[in-house]
This record gives sequence, structure tokens and C-alpha cells, in this order.
Amino acid sequence: VYGVVLRPEVRLDAAAAMCALAGLGVASRPFFWPLDRQPALLRFAPSRPPACPVAHRLGERGFYIPSGTGMDAVTQDQVVAAVRHVCGHA
Repeated sequence: VYGVVLRPEVRLDAAAAMCALAGLGVASRPFFWPLDRQPALLRFAPSRPPACPVAHRLGERGFYIPSGTGMDAVTQDQVVAAVRHVCGHA
């Protein structure tokens, strides 16, 4: 997989960017979600979990785009163009 982390100047968060990419025909997947925010683990968390600003930023601004050895050049170009468009670099 190939991970993308949106720069601060990109007005969208990862969820909005993935939605916009889907509208352009490009599938994507969420990046990891910080452990202290995963519902299945909340019951194990201390009453005051440590601050994890980097993990939270990556979880909110990161996602995966299609990649792989079977992807042809045309599809690669389409994915790149869609990501650039969504990020405001078209």
C-alpha cells in the first residue's frame, strides 16, 4: 500500500479526501487509527490516556491509495491525477 498524509494547507481531512477520490473512481482506505481511539481498546485505556498528537494527526489526515505491481501506467496516472485534484494541485 502507499500512504498519503495530507499537508496542513489541504482543507480536507482524510475522510473527506477519500470521499472525493471515490467520486473520481479511485478507491482508498483509511490509514491506521490511533490505539487510544480504537473502541475495542478503550476499556483498557487509563483514565487519562497520554497525549498522542502525531498519531492523532496521522489518523485524521492519512489514507492509503491504490498501488501494486499489477497496476498499469494508465491507472497510476489516473490515481495521481485524482489525488492532485483532491489536494488542490490539479
